[in-house]
Amino acid sequence: MDFEQQLKNFPKQFGWKPQIENRQNLPKRWDDILICGMGGSALPGLLLQSLLSNKNIMTHRDYGLPQIITKNTFVVVISYSGNTEETIFAYQKAKKQNLPLALITSDGKLQKLAERNKDTFVKIPSGFQPRLALGYQFRALVELVDAPKPDKIKPNIEKVAQEARKLAKNIGSSIPLFYASTNNKALAYIAKIQTNETAKRHAFYNTFPELNHNELEGFNNEQRTTNNERFMAIILKDKNDDKKIQRRMELTKRLIEQKGYGVKIIDISNDNWYNKVIYSVLFTNWLSYYLAIDAGIDPEPVNLIEEFKNSLRE
Repeated sequence: MDFEQQLKNFPKQFGWKPQIENRQNLPKRWDDILICGMGGSALPGLLLQSLLSNKNIMTHRDYGLPQIITKNTFVVVISYSGNTEETIFAYQKAKKQNLPLALITSDGKLQKLAERNKDTFVKIPSGFQPRLALGYQFRALVELVDAPKPDKIKPNIEKVAQEARKLAKNIGSSIPLFYASTNNKALAYIAKIQTNETAKRHAFYNTFPELNHNELEGFNNEQRTTNNERFMAIILKDKNDDKKIQRRMELTKRLIEQKGYGVKIIDISNDNWYNKVIYSVLFTNWLSYYLAIDAGIDPEPVNLIEEFKNSLRE
């Protein structure tokens, strides 16, 4: 399936029904959740933090495990390929500590370990870049922790693609700066990751209100005539954000524009959490795709990342 078709089919991933293997070993109770993953496989954990904001959910993107966990921490290890070095180390550490454990993978060493050790795991469809399998990975995670499942998903894929195409033209060769409320931090971060991997360019993210205490000053550059075309701010606005945060967004937009920088507000509002997330992720997926196409770049492979991984194995 080509890259564009994968984008068109992305919302369907949230309707996929995962099959839990070795369900009998799924923990019956837990105090908190630790999601271990790298790159695109870490993104489901960030979304779960947003969906279950009243729960203690941690993400870990490193070797080993953090020291703050307890014997009742439910560890969910996610690696799309099943061969991610850091995630395998985290799995081994969790096994050694006899922690409640489950895995999400499409293949590789982790699947073999799960089958051999009779660990609870979900096998997700293969053949995607991890960032484009976010829906599958998240649905598996939702199933494992018994979180609310998607309902009434209705994205207008053609409209989203058209809106993203227009913004890509406006961005041109600029570096996107994705800003959102703290509640929507995951969506801004996902947009950054998509731009890095798909458009093969630098991108950055930050959150309100914190960015008003530091990053905002970066736009107050006396040499802005040579700098203001290098960056464009993209603000993800949600009507459910605190009114104080929404006011900060409008003021920030005004001040940045006065300094000669481009700013675009993207309204991601939706009372249905899943529809909000799918719209935002789909929009920024299309955006990064069109940034790549406009620059004459193949959006799918991540050659430099693969070269680095191969060097690690030498």
